[in-house]
Amino acid sequence: MTAQLDATGVAKSFGPVAALRNASLSVRAGEVHALLGANGAGKSTLIKILTGAVRPDRGKILVRGAALSIHSPAGAIRAGMVPVYQEPAMTPDLSVADTLRLTATPVAPFTALVADLGIGNLDLSAVGRDLPLATLRILDLARALAREPDVLILDEMTAALPADLTERVLEVVARQADAGRSVIFISHRFAEIQAICHRATVLRDGETVGVLDIAPGVEEAIVDLMLGGRVERSATVAAPAARPAGEAPRLRVRGLAWPESWPMSALISTPARRWAWWRWRARARTNSSTCWRAIAAPASAGSRSTAPRPTSATPPMPSPPGWPMCRATAPKPC
Repeated sequence: MTAQLDATGVAKSFGPVAALRNASLSVRAGEVHALLGANGAGKSTLIKILTGAVRPDRGKILVRGAALSIHSPAGAIRAGMVPVYQEPAMTPDLSVADTLRLTATPVAPFTALVADLGIGNLDLSAVGRDLPLATLRILDLARALAREPDVLILDEMTAALPADLTERVLEVVARQADAGRSVIFISHRFAEIQAICHRATVLRDGETVGVLDIAPGVEEAIVDLMLGGRVERSATVAAPAARPAGEAPRLRVRGLAWPESWPMSALISTPARRWAWWRWRARARTNSSTCWRAIAAPASAGSRSTAPRPTSATPPMPSPPGWPMCRATAPKPC
């Protein structure tokens, strides 16, 4: 079967970060082709390169066997590749009719496709920002389909859709393949991929690591390619060791044994304790007309302090064993 789109050796770096290293993608005519990979594998970057939104550092793109250099999204549309990105593309401050005029979208096919996709009685005078997200996604897909593209690219199209609209979208996508057009389908839902896709290309760390036919039982092979190895699944979980009889219970904080006999105030961090100390000290200054030194300094042996102690001051926070009080330097005289 002829390749409608063939991209080989595509690479792209953003500064020191290599988004794509050696990505390849071959899509046949009349095929729904899944593009899979973990988050950060390079799927969206490859799609943006194919549709002219991002310039590649190197690589070759063939459309219907002819080399093609795409420099803008408008050039990709003229070449027959129309994307539906993850974010809505409807202009938020314009009505639906104004957006259709701005993008030169034929109105009659658009409205028919919107109804076919499950949105009835669409008001073309509605402003984009007033429409729900699911409706905006359907409008983006209808605008793309109204152009009758050779290669339709859907990037997480169904992620924001309810189940009934998702079913309509999958039906329309399958009909596109039956009509001889190609569809690149990105999704994290394997049930959707298994329902409509014929093959899958798997990316990992910016490289194409495998191309598989969609068949029953292929899920494990896809997961292995995405993660770079088989995921080990443990059937049993070790139970925690029982505490010996008679041993006092302990509170463990990041592996440290903390006896319950210690006050919970010991868990407060040093900055918090310092802040509480200075707050108590400020209250003592406010509520007492005597010098702070006379209040804070302990009476020496054999001497007796004549300064009255304020009764409204809050007592200092107790310290656990081994914790020094967070006193600052001696304050200035009152």
